[in-house]
Amino acid sequence: MYKDGKLIQTREAKKWPFALDFYNKDIGTEIEKVFNSRNKQKVRVRSIINDTVAVLLSNTSKFSKEHAIIGLVCGTGTNCAYYDEDGIVRCAEWGEFNFPKGILNSWDLKIKEKILKNRVYRETHVLLSGVNHLDLINTILGDFCHARKDDIVKAVNDAIEEEGLESVIISKVRRRVQLLTVGLLKGILKTFSNPKKLTIILNGSVYEDEKMRDILIRELNNRFDDIEIDCKFVKNATICANLNLLDFK
Repeated sequence: MYKDGKLIQTREAKKWPFALDFYNKDIGTEIEKVFNSRNKQKVRVRSIINDTVAVLLSNTSKFSKEHAIIGLVCGTGTNCAYYDEDGIVRCAEWGEFNFPKGILNSWDLKIKEKILKNRVYRETHVLLSGVNHLDLINTILGDFCHARKDDIVKAVNDAIEEEGLESVIISKVRRRVQLLTVGLLKGILKTFSNPKKLTIILNGSVYEDEKMRDILIRELNNRFDDIEIDCKFVKNATICANLNLLDFK
């Protein structure tokens, strides 16, 4: 965690050790030293943000107690950041969450078993991320259709209408991913007293797929019929965030 110019170690942060000992040091100053020792142009560090917060700050919409603004990343992993009712940016770090029992099916458990052989299993990352939802499609189609890799790639690219077993399976997996995402977003909206508008800034390989964006928007509209919903996909989120930060006084 970065606070008042210094890096402090929380219980969660102990899982992510730094190569160098920067705890309780002013990271901004340390970064400035490196830049200024190598460049003639003087550099001043004004903020340090992660990718998810950058997605949130890439948008210039004005938050309010009635307007929830959320930055949502879903690619290799997943996370979201949002303004709370006091205008403070909150990073959900929901990749560390687990879903209620009964969510995982037999194919999910196969993937979990495979992952645990080599690395840490993070349930939300696995269920929502692009790599693992393709792994799930691959596992299911392998059982049902004995499909080859090339056939699966083609089926994923072509699955627009629910025609044929492959397309039905792919559509159901995609919909489940977005239903789980909507459930997490619903939890964030519960922290607002009376939200009337929801703006979501999307980023990551999952939402580069227009079909995935369409599914998310449809499921959001199905569950929040009393809230105006606006979803925007941003490719160069970090660049946009930096440009917006330059206006901060």
